[in-house]
Amino acid sequence: MNEIDKLLQEVKAEYQGQPETTQVQPSQQRKTQVTPTKSVNPVNIATPASQNTGIDNLLADLGQEYQEQDRQQEIAKQQELKRQQQKRKAALEQTARKWLEQIDPHSDEGLWFTEFAYAYDSQLAAAIDYLSAMQETKQKP
Repeated sequence: MNEIDKLLQEVKAEYQGQPETTQVQPSQQRKTQVTPTKSVNPVNIATPASQNTGIDNLLADLGQEYQEQDRQQEIAKQQELKRQQQKRKAALEQTARKWLEQIDPHSDEGLWFTEFAYAYDSQLAAAIDYLSAMQETKQKP
């Protein structure tokens, strides 16, 4: 270890309030009395606080990565849910079309449905709502 490193270690030890890790021999003290050309700024010396800043930055970066991963997973989940809803809607629409083809407009159910569908834009939209409600009531215990 050269003399400058020893001096820096002494200054660091003094700054941190810890005992010096290496003892300078009296014969070396006379030789090591060097006047620095630059003033030593204790803030620039690696201290636990500056190390914590590095760790804090690393943890913040990791936290941002996990948040981004969570956000991406949430987006993927939402997209999958939307696809499933579209599939259900398409299947229900197909079922409603078949049901409309099979219903007798002069039967009691057909007359009732005509009254029911009056408030809707189309009979298909009314049939989808009607069949959806029927499915929900069958699924509930």
